Amino acid sequence: MHAYTEIADLSKVILEESWVLSIELSSGSAEFVCDFVLAPDHPLYTEPRSGEIYCYRLGQLRFDGVVDVRWRGQGAPAARDASGSSDLGHFDIFRWSESAFEISGDFGLLDVTARQLAIVFGDTSSTPR
Repeated sequence: MHAYTEIADLSKVILEESWVLSIELSSGSAEFVCDFVLAPDHPLYTEPRSGEIYCYRLGQLRFDGVVDVRWRGQGAPAARDASGSSDLGHFDIFRWSESAFEISGDFGLLDVTARQLAIVFGDTSSTPR
């Protein structure tokens, strides 16, 4: 399996420091709403806000053309930060091979088989951290 950094859209995102805010599964798609940490060479990078060490950007990690999803170890309650926002933790593992993705963190372990993966930055239905 390959590291997520070998995927062009994810090569300048630091998933290990990004926060997973929610995970939504539906017919043919899987979506992670995240507060992504951007590497300094990412085109959307800006200096971190006062009191933060990273540049965070709200967005979605979307899998389309999903033909199989297996989610093990789900059900851990979301954590609450000092502002009261909830999150499901960080990505611990994000590996891929062809159309198979292995993703794990405090939210459990997901095996996703999908035709397409995209990261979209911008407004989502979740509130940023």
